[in-house]
Amino acid sequence: MPEYAIAKAKAGKGKKGKSSSDDFRRFESLIGSRSTKQLGSAVLQLLLPLTLILHFVEGDSVPPSYILPLYSGLYYSFCNLPESVTDVLEDETLEAAQHVCRQRWLGTSRKVGLRHALHCAVFMLDPYVRSAIRVALGAAYLAHIDGTFTIDQVHAAFQNWNNGKVDSRYARLLSEFEKYQAEEGDYKKKLEGVHVVVKLRIAKVVSRLPDDEKSNQALVILRVLQALSEFGKASTFWKSLPKSTPDRVLFLSMVTDMHAAVNHACGVERVNKNHQLVHTKERASMGEERVMRAVYCYSNLMLDRKPKIPFEQFLESTLPEEEQEELFDSLQFEVAQQNLPASGQAQLRSASDSEEESEDDGGSEDQAAEMDVDDFVVPKGFTLVPKPVGLLQGVEDLRELYAMMLWDHVESRTCIWEVGKVQKFAGRRRRHNYDILWSEGLRGSHLALDKYVNVDDEQHELGDWVYLRKND
Repeated sequence: MPEYAIAKAKAGKGKKGKSSSDDFRRFESLIGSRSTKQLGSAVLQLLLPLTLILHFVEGDSVPPSYILPLYSGLYYSFCNLPESVTDVLEDETLEAAQHVCRQRWLGTSRKVGLRHALHCAVFMLDPYVRSAIRVALGAAYLAHIDGTFTIDQVHAAFQNWNNGKVDSRYARLLSEFEKYQAEEGDYKKKLEGVHVVVKLRIAKVVSRLPDDEKSNQALVILRVLQALSEFGKASTFWKSLPKSTPDRVLFLSMVTDMHAAVNHACGVERVNKNHQLVHTKERASMGEERVMRAVYCYSNLMLDRKPKIPFEQFLESTLPEEEQEELFDSLQFEVAQQNLPASGQAQLRSASDSEEESEDDGGSEDQAAEMDVDDFVVPKGFTLVPKPVGLLQGVEDLRELYAMMLWDHVESRTCIWEVGKVQKFAGRRRRHNYDILWSEGLRGSHLALDKYVNVDDEQHELGDWVYLRKND
């Protein structure tokens, strides 16, 4: 509010640098007045659902089936505001807010509203969303949302997917859709399973909502869908259905395409921003074709020059240890892919792998040649730790503890010894039991006692390692 800015600016100093007590008291009475607090609370109740919903749907991962229930609930809340809002805000303000929401929801003139055919169809074809709303707000509210559009709008989306034709193919889509609505055959068991899962999880979400959010349908739907996105997806439901008939196959193809629709224009906005950077006033004489080529090059070169990090390093920087292990196991990484290369742009492969590749490809003599192995020498400033009975893992044991391992350096065709600082022991991991700071950064590594170096051996294999301690 302008009064806040004026009062705060004058509260500090007067004309000659002296404090202005009158302005300070005015500022204090302004922020402490009951009417101002009521006005701020009313504005917050009016705009909070809107801002939270806008922030939620602007991402790339929100399914299109979320749009209709979210904005239907928002439109309903704008039309049924509590007395704490209607008694404080002026009628003109309320009418203006409702008019803006109505325009975005229903659309005006050539502007397409959010209640269009695609959003209606994907909402009808998302059993998780429908079940979640029925659990959270009741079957009557779900029927209310269904009443905000007609079945003709759903059929219009089917027709649009069918290239606008009303033919036998379109009739097959309607027939299969009726079977889904009637919960016939395979649909019945699948829908019952969805409802049971949703009921168990969403009921807990609703019970934990604050009282002020439970009274606002838009906020309830938002919180429910935020929780639903973590475990229930319509795409999973439809992919699990057996493709028993040709009509089912056709229907699943349409449903998959509809649920893959993009809700946002982020890609267009990014291109427009790049266009503004490329087509400046100094380059206003460039033709349309050259501008398009320049924008294409700029956009793709920016993506190409982004720093590329190994997939494992990205996971370790973003996920907890338990989730890392679960994902690693599902992808079935090779052990060699999870250890750190020696240095530089070294690739993780063993000498035996190189020989096999050269034999399979009929490679040159250079590819088939054996790689040189550096001699094992304890670096200056370090002391070799004799082979312990078990892996060192205590806090005192890890202090000033280093690891040296033999790795394949492809560029120099030499197996070299790399030294890294041991940061911590992670014994619960199945593959990475240590975090080690190597020359390329902190990485998870695997150390096994059966690969511990025997200093009496003259030859060493890739992956052999030892503990080192730094001299005082």
